[in-house]
Amino acid sequence: MNKFLFFLLVFLQFSLLTAQEESWESYMTNLEKGPANISVRMDLSAHAPEANFSYVLMTGFFYDEISTDGLPAQGNFKEIYTLTDSLDLRLNRLAETKYVGSLNYNFQRIQYYYISSYEGVHDLLKEFYKEFYPNKEPYIEIKEDENWAYYFEFLYPKDRAIDNMNDQNMIKLLQDAGDNLTSPREVKHRIAFFTDAEKQAFLSELKAEGFSEKVDPNAATDYFPLVLIKDHAVDMNTIRSITTRLRAAAKSHNGQYESWETFIVN
Repeated sequence: MNKFLFFLLVFLQFSLLTAQEESWESYMTNLEKGPANISVRMDLSAHAPEANFSYVLMTGFFYDEISTDGLPAQGNFKEIYTLTDSLDLRLNRLAETKYVGSLNYNFQRIQYYYISSYEGVHDLLKEFYKEFYPNKEPYIEIKEDENWAYYFEFLYPKDRAIDNMNDQNMIKLLQDAGDNLTSPREVKHRIAFFTDAEKQAFLSELKAEGFSEKVDPNAATDYFPLVLIKDHAVDMNTIRSITTRLRAAAKSHNGQYESWETFIVN
């Protein structure tokens, strides 16, 4: 039996960011030497940069056990978790710190901290690695970064990565509710436009691809919202191809893709 539970991912995402003290996201990307996994503390973006934390510390080590793509193998995870906990304790002895993200890439684990002072930090870390990771090749770098460029320009996900995370979060909600994901069902896609002409041009283009408009009596009146509907599955491959297409088409007509929603199919 279908359970009509509707989700608005955009609103859910922002409510989660504000309801938790910390909100972390992980995503995959491609850098110069291959795939990379980045984790970043998302909630800091609302009030960064913070004046008291004007230095960025980048530190970590190379893996002992690696997978073929340069990302850490299962045997490295315990060391990585221990590194995070131990570094937090050591660094806080010298300065105030904010752990903002991490990078797994090209056989190396790097953690990113914003710190209030760099005095004594390099020496402390040299002793730390010598004592706890004597067989590792450590990486330690500290730079002035008042504008938090490393956070915003490197760690923080670009629009495409955020879109993928939104879709993944939505799918996880459906999975947790028992949805099988592969059964076609009506899916609503919400898009906003600045003018009715832009909306109509977009609608004409997408109708040719099997989408149709659904009138929303509760739609806002200060812009030109559109609800598109189409029957399709909601597994990641299907959703990614559809939302990528809709986001690109909306952008070409000066619109903004907002969210998608559906009901659970058991």
